[in-house]
Amino acid sequence: MTRPLLASALLALALTLAGASCSSTASNIVNIREGGDSDVLVGNPSLLADLAVDNVITRRRDDHRLEFKVNLTNKTSTDLRFQWRVEWYDGQGFLLDDPTRAWKADQLVGKDTRAIQQISLSPDAVKARLHIERPNEITN
Repeated sequence: MTRPLLASALLALALTLAGASCSSTASNIVNIREGGDSDVLVGNPSLLADLAVDNVITRRRDDHRLEFKVNLTNKTSTDLRFQWRVEWYDGQGFLLDDPTRAWKADQLVGKDTRAIQQISLSPDAVKARLHIERPNEITN
């Protein structure tokens, strides 16, 4: 291989490796259910060992606002602390401005199940996304 070709190949390899290392931080987000009307994103895969997420549903209310509901179950026998927030998206996939998007601290006692439910402020919402994190891993 000539020097210019070797240099190009090394540059391409370096860019590929740099891109792979950047994408590894995004792999910290796990899609529980995607498609349809809702997503649940858990920011730490180890949290999935402790927390079961199921029965993710959305429905349109009479006032045309979207309602989101999901059941969370603590699979451990000890208390589980976490934080969550819901984001709302319009039909074109843009995040809607919502003052209620702040993280909410929560806790489930051992083996307990609870529904998390929220209603969009805007009738333009067509998709909900729930984010769940351990409290010490919260980023904006």
